[in-house]
Amino acid sequence: MTEEFKRKVNELSLMEAQAQYMEKQLESINANINEIEIAKSAIEELRKTKEEVLVPIGAGVSIRMKTVDTEKILVRVGAGVVVEKDVEDWMKEIDKKKEELIKIAEKIQLELERFAEIFREKQAEVRALAEKQR
Repeated sequence: MTEEFKRKVNELSLMEAQAQYMEKQLESINANINEIEIAKSAIEELRKTKEEVLVPIGAGVSIRMKTVDTEKILVRVGAGVVVEKDVEDWMKEIDKKKEELIKIAEKIQLELERFAEIFREKQAEVRALAEKQR
């Protein structure tokens, strides 16, 4: 094997690892977007309900609870800190965050598509070099 062939195979390997990392980022972002949608939907449903709700507590167990205040929510802000927020304000904030995540996901998707094109070109180069070496 020539040095050029080894170098190009190594480039392909590095590109593949980078593409996998970007795919994992995209999966994580999409999971965050999904989590936002679930939270928003749950809050909207709770705001409509003035009676008892079933709250899952784990291991397939739920408890009945009455909603007291559906206009204020408790939000974890990090480091074990929880703050009370107005639902409408939180909805606006979370919508902005969701839009930011969508834009980031779109950029990563475009980058992955560009990356795939370059990867195919590099693969063709490696195949051509492999054919020369036969």
